[in-house]
Amino acid sequence: MSKILFLNPPISLVELYGNLAEGGSELPPLGLAILAAVTRDLGYKTKILDAAALKLNYEQTTNYILKENPKYLAITAVTVS
Repeated sequence: MSKILFLNPPISLVELYGNLAEGGSELPPLGLAILAAVTRDLGYKTKILDAAALKLNYEQTTNYILKENPKYLAITAVTVS
């Protein structure tokens, strides 16, 4: 079955909130977790990479994606990011 990698990109609190970064918070990507659970139940091989939580930079994130070589890459994004 096809591999799907769900990605929360490596965006820091400063990039998200600017001068208000100290008042911001990071929450787990629950939307990605739900999508991963549903697709896994449908028989897909799924993984989640929360690059922000792991404090990965863009190069490390790219290397992980290339190493995993998923058929599909799903990236979460909000207006700020």
